[in-house]
Order: sequence, then structure tokens, then C-alpha cells
Amino acid sequence: MADPQKSEACVTTVPLVTTLSTRTAPDPVAVLEALGARDERRVLLESMGNSPDGDRPPTVTKSVVVADPLLSLEARMGEVTWDILQERAEPLLSILAERLSLPDGYDYSSTRLKASFPYEPMIGLMSDADRISSATVLDALRATAGLLADRGSTPFASGIFGAFSYELVDQFETLPPRAHDPLDEPDFSFVLGADLVVWDHELEEVFVITRSFPWEEVIDARSRHRRLVQLVESICGGDPSGEQTVIESSRMEGEDEITWTASLDKEEFEEVVRTFLEAIREGQIFQGVPSRSLRADIRVDPIELYRGLRQHNPSPYMFYLDLSEGALVGASPETCLRVQDRVIEIRPIAGTTARGRRVDGKLDTDTDDRLALALSLDRKELAEHCMLVDLARNDVARVSTIGSTRVVQQIDVERYAHVQHLVSRVRGQLQEGYDALHAYRAVANMGTLTGAPKLRAMELIRLAEPESRGFYGGAVGYFLSDGTFDSCIVIRSARVLDHQILLQVGAGIVAASVPDREFDETERKAKALKLSVAAVQEMTSGGGRIGYRSSAQRRTCDSSPEENEALEGEISTEGWSGRRPRVVVVDHRDSFVFILGDQLARAGADVVTVRCDAALEDFALWVQEQNPDLVVLSPGPGGPRDTGFTLPWLQTDPDVPILGVCLGHQALAEAGGGVVACAQEPVHGKTSTIEVASTDLDRNPLANAFVRSINPVLEVARYHSLIVTHLGPNDVPLAHTREGKEVMAMAHRTRPRLGLQFHPESILTPTGAPLIEALLQAVMERGARSSNFTSLLRN
Repeated sequence: MADPQKSEACVTTVPLVTTLSTRTAPDPVAVLEALGARDERRVLLESMGNSPDGDRPPTVTKSVVVADPLLSLEARMGEVTWDILQERAEPLLSILAERLSLPDGYDYSSTRLKASFPYEPMIGLMSDADRISSATVLDALRATAGLLADRGSTPFASGIFGAFSYELVDQFETLPPRAHDPLDEPDFSFVLGADLVVWDHELEEVFVITRSFPWEEVIDARSRHRRLVQLVESICGGDPSGEQTVIESSRMEGEDEITWTASLDKEEFEEVVRTFLEAIREGQIFQGVPSRSLRADIRVDPIELYRGLRQHNPSPYMFYLDLSEGALVGASPETCLRVQDRVIEIRPIAGTTARGRRVDGKLDTDTDDRLALALSLDRKELAEHCMLVDLARNDVARVSTIGSTRVVQQIDVERYAHVQHLVSRVRGQLQEGYDALHAYRAVANMGTLTGAPKLRAMELIRLAEPESRGFYGGAVGYFLSDGTFDSCIVIRSARVLDHQILLQVGAGIVAASVPDREFDETERKAKALKLSVAAVQEMTSGGGRIGYRSSAQRRTCDSSPEENEALEGEISTEGWSGRRPRVVVVDHRDSFVFILGDQLARAGADVVTVRCDAALEDFALWVQEQNPDLVVLSPGPGGPRDTGFTLPWLQTDPDVPILGVCLGHQALAEAGGGVVACAQEPVHGKTSTIEVASTDLDRNPLANAFVRSINPVLEVARYHSLIVTHLGPNDVPLAHTREGKEVMAMAHRTRPRLGLQFHPESILTPTGAPLIEALLQAVMERGARSSNFTSLLRN
């Protein structure tokens, strides 16, 4: 199948734009209703925020309504179906088939196109660059998003709008079979939008945008544009400021009177938590996020529910999606992925406390500031947050240019109406040859909804949860023809069907978690959504409507001024005479491997990353042919016997310099006759003070570089549940914890092998970068190697 990015087949459209004032334009929900949202697959996406004191009504910054979508596309286990929604869009299907270079035999009619994108498990010797570029159902989205090209600039490009299911990850990774899906949700559901109504509430402008096709009559296109403008203007009415009466529900603070059925009851969920705690103790994961669904057999108006969430739970991302069956409605606080001007951004959110309020509910600024400071100093909250920052750095680095991954906002407190969060911002410059969908593949699914390491955490979730997650934990957003991508994680959301509503909530499990408290956490998260549902039922039964307010005021947690700042990659070439160090990174299915590779490449190395699931003979032969200067064994879940070919390869005593990090360090120790066992307590996302020995190993340049390049006492990041308790006869300790005397670094007496229990790539290890540079310099000084380091080709 041809690469749809490189296809020239597209349709040039002529945009028509009318600009109105927000002071006379109706609120976006009224426009959505007037367009008939429940029947025509229309979409509303909004950005919302709060006043700094949290006491004033919510404000809206941006709103987009997709009017008259042209076509829809859904994927189910590799089968993609496009359905025409507007007659004028029928010619698009044949152009899509050309863009995708579909083989003979695909299913095609004037109103429907079907094609298969079968997933082939990617097992064997394959570079990660080949892995992430391989064909998947995302090619269908890529081709559709770029189907239309405007003649001239517009305030908002055409593109696809919709949702990714959590279960879409099956198209990228091999996981246990899915659980039963009571709603039979698709892997993704999108529409192609060309006619849009876009509110910029800060500029106080509304843009009505329509696009005409080459095969349309000019008079028809202008008439369609005029009708949409007139519809927006005709439903203005009321107060021109955009305010409506806010009707409060007596049930908002009362008891929930709706009967909810849970997929996991209290006893069952607590047993799941215990299973995850055991996995943490065994070193399989350091965090997991199991969830439970709640279902009620009631009828709820999804648009009124959206109004309720917007009023009582305003969030940076608000969404209403009319799907092929029912609607998806939500108020998410957390970015999944944003790509603009080829800059990737993830905003990890972890760490929460309440706002500081008096008994009467008014904000007390002094108490509020004290709570914010306590949150920013809380060691448990900081550990979890730093864990997610490292995870975000890894995901961004996977598809970014070398050295461009940066934490541009570090652990700030952002204030919302009811809570305060710790928030960071990680950015990178997208590599040439990749687009936003490659980036989405790199980050899916987000660590805040899976745990980490992601692959093992997702396997445990599949084994623990009795139902598929559907859209929960996936993403809602858009991918435009100009390459812009913005999305949020699907949390604080509701799936609304004709006579049923489904909610889903989860809890982040770490080593210190207590099962009954984690169940209570899911109950607290569900309560806000359940009360919103109950309130909407009460309001709509009484004929009420939840109000709306628009404002030019910038929300508290708006983007920083350097939003579109270019990120320049940094590659060190000092000290490399002739060529760069050649490094193979072995990925033990870890969630920090790509930021480790980026650190090596930033220091000047030429890096290829391969996963540990290839055959031992294939890997051993390939390494011998490539003759790298250094093989790096990554961290990962489990113990040394969970490292695929790594442990048996080490037992062959390969003649190549080796650096092991965390699990890689433990594999080196076990291969050398050492013992790996459970630590006294897991340590994840925390720092420890270690002391470095003054050992001089003349025949091990890596050991000498380690000892000489760093301070004898330093702070390092730790993420591990297992520990090397005894070393083999040829290994010696190089560093240990100051208090517990646990081995934090070891080296072979004569071979160029070094193991680090700590994480030099973590943001919590200040001396990590110079240490990596020193180790690369040491292996290069060991002697020139003659073989060429050729590209790894897909088998």
C-alpha cells in the first residue's frame, strides 16, 4: 500500500468565510442543536477555563462546531468503513481509494468504501523507526485528513474530528485478547469536516467557514454558505453578551437517586488492586491504572448533559461527539497530544489538592496558597508527577529530532474551579518523515490511564478488567489538513445511548496504595459525573436549561507565550574524531527506552533501537555484523528472565562493550552469577543519595569512566522493585546507597561492562547527561572498529 502522505491525490477547495461578532453570535451549543446534532454526526469541541479566584462563572476561549460533515469513517479490528453523509461528497471516495492505492477487490459503492488494514504482529529484528512507520489503520485517517486542500488561507483548516478508542492499541502492539465489549465500540470514529463555525472568544469573533468543490456550481456553494450564516444569526436572541440564566439543581449536592450497575463491585475491584500491588512488588510495573464502568438504564439528553458538565465541571477540553450510535460527552482536564508547526507537546497532570475555601464557600487566598505550596512539596505527589514527566519525555523523544525534547514548564500549580493540579509541559520537534499520527502512535495509550511500563501495564489491565474500555482512556480531537493535531484524554466523560448511560473511572495504583482507598477514589471520581447526570434529569424534567457564559478573558491555565517556539535539537560532536559512536539500544518493552536513546544520540551517538523479542541467533549475528561501539540494555518490566534474548545472549559472553540500566543492570548481574531479588520496598520516581567507590579497573574503561566522571556522592533517580543482592565472582560494586548499602552500580573486573541500577536518563538525575557522554568517550577511546554500522532493515 502506498504512503498516503506522499500521494498527490487531493481535492482543492475554495473557502468562503464570513466573520461575525461573538456579541451577536449565539452560543455554540445552540448552534449545535439547530444543526440537528443527534442525527447528522456533528461535533462540538471547546476549550474552557476558570477565573483565577475560581469564583466567577466558567469562560470559553475557543469553540468549533463541525456543520454538515462530509463523510464518516470507523475502524473495527483493521476493517475501515467510509460512509458518505452529504451527496456532494460522493466523488471523494474514489479519490480516497487512489490516495491509499487500495488493491483490487476492495468494497466500493457511490456512498460507501471498505478496506482492510490487517495488523501483522511485529516480532523479530526490526528497528523502532521501522516499527513506528509500518502500515496500520492510521493510514486511513492520514489519507482522509489530507483529502482537502484550501486555495488560500483560512482561520481554521479542514480535517477529521472524532475519537480514538483505548483498544486501538491492538493495531500497534500484541496484547492479550480484548474483554467483552457491551457497546461494540469501534477502534476509532471520525468525520471529515469542511464546513465549520469557529468561535475565538478572546478576539470576540466567530468565523463561518464553508468550502466548495470543483464539481459544485458556484451558486450552490454560495447559497449553502449563506444558509449557514443565516442559521447562526437567526438563533442569536436573548442577551447579546452571551449570558443565559443559570439554573442550579437541588440534587447537585444531594444524594444520587439513579440505580447504577458496576462492572466491578467493591470486593472485586479491591482484589484487582491487590493483583496490581503484587505486580509492582515483583517489578513488573511501577504504576497501574485499573478501572471500572458504571451503567444506568435511563434516558439522558446528551446535549443537556454537555451543558451541565460545561457549567459545573469546566475543563480545558470539552467535547460533544455524535457517533453512529449515541453520543460521547466529556470534560477532560488533560492533553493527550498536541502538534502544531511540527512541535509536539504533552502536558502531564498528576498531583491534586482542593482549593482553599472558607466555610461559606468563598475562596480564602491565603489558605489556597498554603494548599498549593503543600502540594508542590508533597514527596508522594512529586514522585508520581516526575514519573509521568519522564514517561512524557520518553514518548516525545521517540518521534522527535535528536536533542529537541525539553521540559518547558516544570511542576507548576494550575488552579481550577474545584481543585489545583501539578502540571508540566514537555515538547519536541517532530522528525522529518513523521506526522501527528506517528506521534499519536508513539504516545498511545497515555500513561495516566495505563500506568508504566505501558506495555506490561496494558497487559495487566486486559487480564483484570471484565469489559473493554471503549473510548475511555483513548482520545478525542482533530487532525487538520495543515498538519495541526490537538487531542485530550477521554476521562470525566459519559457514553450516552438512547436508554442507557455509561461512565468509567479508574485509580492509579502505586506501591503505597491501599485497596479500599483506591476503590473510594473511583467512587469520588464517579460521584461528580453521577450528580451531573442526576442534575440534568431533574432540570430537563422541569423544563430548565443550564446556562452559558462567553468571555474574552484568558483562562488561568492558558498556553504559555512561547506556544509556537521552535525547538532546536542539540547533538554533541566534540571529542569525536572521524565518526560518531555506534550504539545499539535493546528495548525490554520499557517506557523510558526512547529518552535513554535520545540522551545517547544527544551526546553524539548513532543509535538504533531494537526490541528484545527477536530470535537470539538473529540478534547475535546482527550485532556481530554491526560491531557497535556499545550495546545498551534498557530498563523494563519484570526480572532478568523477562528480557527476551538478552539474558541468553549475555550468557554467551559477547565481545562488545555493554551498559545495562536498571533491568539491564540486573540482567548483567544474573548472567555473571549474581542474585536478583525483591528489594525491601519498591522505589519509584524518587531520588536517593549514592556513594561511588574509588575502584580502579584498568581493563574496564566503562567502570573507570563512571568513577572518574561523577562526584563521589550524588543524587540519582530510582525506578525499581528488584535489586541485585549478590554479585558474581567477576563483578565488583562501584556505588551503593548511603543508608541501605544497596548496589547502585557494578562492573566486570576485566570486560567493558557496566551496570547502573539508577536511571541516568531521568530528569531527576542531574548528572545523567555528562555521565553518558563520558561513557561514550570511554568506549571510543577503547579503539577504532572497522565495520560499517549499516541501517537495520525490516525483515
